[in-house]
Amino acid sequence: MLKALNNANKIFCRSYVLKDKLANLYPKYKEKTFVVPSGVDEKIILTDLPHNINTEKLKILTCANFKKRKNIDKVILALKYFDNVELTVVGDGKGINKLKKLDKRTIFTGRLEHEKVIELMRQSDIFILPSVNETFGMVYLEAMASGCITMCCENEAIDGIIRFGENGFTVKPDEDYISDIVYRIALDMDENSLNHIRKNALDTAKKYTKKSCAENYINMLVDKNI
Repeated sequence: MLKALNNANKIFCRSYVLKDKLANLYPKYKEKTFVVPSGVDEKIILTDLPHNINTEKLKILTCANFKKRKNIDKVILALKYFDNVELTVVGDGKGINKLKKLDKRTIFTGRLEHEKVIELMRQSDIFILPSVNETFGMVYLEAMASGCITMCCENEAIDGIIRFGENGFTVKPDEDYISDIVYRIALDMDENSLNHIRKNALDTAKKYTKKSCAENYINMLVDKNI
């Protein structure tokens, strides 16, 4: 691997998190390391917000295979004592019965077709997935493209694309921390501020389309005649 990194004209990482990790491990490669993320399908990016946010009844969505590192249990526990929250969990896997026992109010849909997941995102106000060891996570961009206030783990996934309080939130994989952020959204922020974050999320998604990411990648390759 080190031989390949040394001989490469450029090094491309799928996320800003991976770029920073590589730079910390091997500082001498920092100048030739760039981020080329995967792009979201232009067809699913909304031109405007699908609905006004209602803090009196926040619709929150999470979606993943039920692996431990996805931390679905922490999302459920973080929201368990909110009266003004409706949590929907999309996905399946081992431990589903334990997850269902954490809060009987939580809605479990099982696995869904991609189109149905996008539809649920457009109906939701917030998307939370505090997953660790994520390379990138297209689901986050899809949630932003659907007008959700989107949360990922800090120093994971698309942290760097999501900027705290500007176009989403980064959180720790900790139920108390997640609960604090949701509390801030539900009680401390007005609808205009929240809708501003959602619009910023849409604008961010528009910058990371399949076409724009591919063109950026090609341009960087051509630039050095690789």
